[in-house]
Amino acid sequence: MSKCVKQRVQQGRLHPKRGGFVCLIGVAFVVVFGLLASGCSTNGAAVDTLDSVVTSSAATSTPEGLANGSPEYGNGEFQAADSATSQAVRSNLEVLDPSPAPDVSASPPSVSVLSTATPLLPARDCTWELPDFLELTYESLADASMQMSQAGFECADEVGLALAADDAAIAALRELGIAGPLLLVDELMDSTFRAEVERLAPQRILVSGFAAPEVRKALGGMDLDVLSVQRTETYPPATAEPAPTQEAQASSQETDGSQAAETDGVTNLQAAPEDSAAPAEQQGPEQAPVDAQPVWIIGTPELEPILEASFRHMGEALMISASDFRAASSTEQAALLSASELKVIWTAHSPLAWPIGAMREGLEIPGGGLFMFDGGVDRRMVAMYGHPSGPALGVLGEQGIEAGIERLNTVTQGYEADGSVVLPTFEIIATVASAHAGADGDYSAETPLDDLRPWVAAAAENDVYVVLDLQPGRNDYLSQAKIYEEFLRLPHVGLALDPEWRLKPDQRHLRQIGTVDAAEINTVVEWLADIVRQENLPQKLLILHQFSTHMITNPHLIQIPPELAVLIHMDGQGYINEKYGTWNRLTSKPSASRFHWGWKNFYDEDSPTPTPAQVLALEPKAVYVSYQ
Repeated sequence: MSKCVKQRVQQGRLHPKRGGFVCLIGVAFVVVFGLLASGCSTNGAAVDTLDSVVTSSAATSTPEGLANGSPEYGNGEFQAADSATSQAVRSNLEVLDPSPAPDVSASPPSVSVLSTATPLLPARDCTWELPDFLELTYESLADASMQMSQAGFECADEVGLALAADDAAIAALRELGIAGPLLLVDELMDSTFRAEVERLAPQRILVSGFAAPEVRKALGGMDLDVLSVQRTETYPPATAEPAPTQEAQASSQETDGSQAAETDGVTNLQAAPEDSAAPAEQQGPEQAPVDAQPVWIIGTPELEPILEASFRHMGEALMISASDFRAASSTEQAALLSASELKVIWTAHSPLAWPIGAMREGLEIPGGGLFMFDGGVDRRMVAMYGHPSGPALGVLGEQGIEAGIERLNTVTQGYEADGSVVLPTFEIIATVASAHAGADGDYSAETPLDDLRPWVAAAAENDVYVVLDLQPGRNDYLSQAKIYEEFLRLPHVGLALDPEWRLKPDQRHLRQIGTVDAAEINTVVEWLADIVRQENLPQKLLILHQFSTHMITNPHLIQIPPELAVLIHMDGQGYINEKYGTWNRLTSKPSASRFHWGWKNFYDEDSPTPTPAQVLALEPKAVYVSYQ
């Protein structure tokens, strides 16, 4: 027994057997205390806490929690897959960053995962929530990161920090994942950054490319933990995929349709190459519909790293970067149609095009697709031109509606020979140039809507497109277009402007050839594009007739928004060689490449009427052909 125990026994205050039991407890306590003291003095220095920095590189195994993009911060620990470790001493909640100053030209970094013994304390609900439609007005990526943080987070237990120009540091934080927003700065002493940190009130900041003392100095007086994520040059790019095994390659050859690959917690869909499809007799069952998943539409790819780092736990989302959806793949369109949730983020200087709503509505151009000529459908439109009143103004009026649809199907034959998908079209003169001024004095006769309605309705029922042609005389195009707004709000109705019949105040038809400036055309462009956006319509066709260079002035200033396919229709008549000469003059102008092009055949006035084969040989490609 110890001396103190013996004394208590002798004094009668402790039974001998009980004394032995107490002694055993005392000895056990001393042993445990000694072991703990030994473990706490490993470094030979008195420190408050120890944090280990686990560095993964191409030569070592990546921690499982990091590889799958879902590190758990709740217990403040990461498990390393190898024994290669380095240590950093954190004193007064500060971790010193031994990495050198950032080299913005460095290759994408490896990630140093900092394990801290100080777990986050979930005292608040800081769940992020972005609005469905978010417009950013920023001048730099630093501005963009702050705006997305303000839009998505009311608070954050953790934030990331990197220099906006330091791609390596951003990639490191992106790979690690942040339980909060990624804030970018152009310089560390940024008042906007400090104000945002104060608003979010985080418990800690993950920094890359900065030394922790610098950050704490910039945030002087704020009580939070500053932890470093090391920048090295050995981490593979974020888009790198491991080489597939032979089994995986064999498996992929047995599938077709859409292929999904998980990267950084984001599912990126890629359409299978067309030539990879098996012969019809060998193909498996029909491809299943695209599963519903969240879809994020981003107006510019430069925002992707910020979004992926800030909203790491956004789920299995398809992220589509595009400022213009004229090149949207069928896979992306299918994903949009079935999306369980849709987020749209665009910018003032790179606005997202309208077609998201059109895709969601399911509206299409007759024959399929959202775009007239640019959306994956190699389309050519073949039209009959005229007025329902009779044959004097063109072939369309030589028969009634039903017979016109039958004849139209005959007229289109031969124009699919180059592989194009042919779209039958009625081009109807809605306002007819008149030799008389009329009650309104504009030398143009407006066709009543009730006269056109049966043709528009029959066209919709038979997958026929309709183009309403305006010959305004002394009126303006926008005023006349608004008369037919009811029809132009339909997905299968487009518009044509014919400058030959656009008169100045002192002009008369057939005495002068009319002309129009880009400024007047643009008033129609803006109005018509706005209708497309309002109604969530597929892209609408706008035709500009022309057979002389002076008919359209300042063509280089004509606006071409993605909501419209703007086409110049060479509608001259006469000898074939003369028509070829006019075609070559118009299509060789500097602004010609901005437009789609169309060709017009006359049954009576052309000598001879060009054949489909001759029209198909034109360069550039004639995607619109009409007959009068």
